[in-house]
Amino acid sequence: MNSSRPVIEFELELQTRQAQSMKNWLTHNLGGMFYMLEVVFRNKPELDEPVRQTINEIVEAFDDLDDDLLVCIEEQDRKKLPHNDINLKYSNPKNVSVECSTPQLLCCQQLLNHFDQVVQAFDKQWLLKQISRQEHQQNIMTWMQKVSKVLFECNKKYRSVRHQVMDQTDTIPAKTDETQALLPLA
Repeated sequence: MNSSRPVIEFELELQTRQAQSMKNWLTHNLGGMFYMLEVVFRNKPELDEPVRQTINEIVEAFDDLDDDLLVCIEEQDRKKLPHNDINLKYSNPKNVSVECSTPQLLCCQQLLNHFDQVVQAFDKQWLLKQISRQEHQQNIMTWMQKVSKVLFECNKKYRSVRHQVMDQTDTIPAKTDETQALLPLA
């Protein structure tokens, strides 16, 4: 039986294909981690502190990443381009829907917007011949790797708590028909 869970849905217009592809990858992985930590693992009171701490560490890691993206945007905005009055347009911007099943996943909205802006800054610099195609690709790859590294580190923290939950479950004896017969009916 599938249960119905509440989600908050928000729409984003992402210009770059890099941000568009990151949306699925980031929200799927981060969304799964947050849901397990916030909803499923919270049913284990004895693990409340490690779960709470892991949630805080993951949120902090993505807040720090978003701060780094903002610094990069500010740095790119300070660069003098020969044609600042030219608008950058994309041939296939996409409106994407992001569903958040935990409050913590709301960080994706801002993070995806800022990542999209970073890629746009590098695209504009390349199109205006301020950086080479190789520099353009390397700059974008560097940021994709930064996001990937943060997600990987957060996944390690999540797996640590998941193992604790599994170990805790292994130590609780399974209910047999005999023990269930001894339990009072609710």
